[in-house]
Amino acid sequence: VPETAYINTALARGIFQWTLVSEHDTVWFAYFAPYSDERHQDLIAHCSTSPLAEVTVLGTTLDGRPLDMITVGTGPLRVWIGARQHPGEVQAEWLAEGFIEALLADDA
Repeated sequence: VPETAYINTALARGIFQWTLVSEHDTVWFAYFAPYSDERHQDLIAHCSTSPLAEVTVLGTTLDGRPLDMITVGTGPLRVWIGARQHPGEVQAEWLAEGFIEALLADDA
């Protein structure tokens, strides 16, 4: 585990600094835990089997991946939650997963 420091001074405002001694030539750092496509597909499959949710494919990305919309409920009030519009927005998909799981929970 690397030693991590957050430097917030007038000269170095908002800089993360890592110190790591590694046996490897290349080391990768992520600013947030990855959210894999496999996990996304599992979430979509879970929603597809729920009687409370409906999955609709709105279109496809430039890479040919589906743009999924998950609808929960049928009431007159609507809330739009967008997640993962950009590849680096993995934290939004973690949030959306938790939100969806809460909506689909047996005790919701």
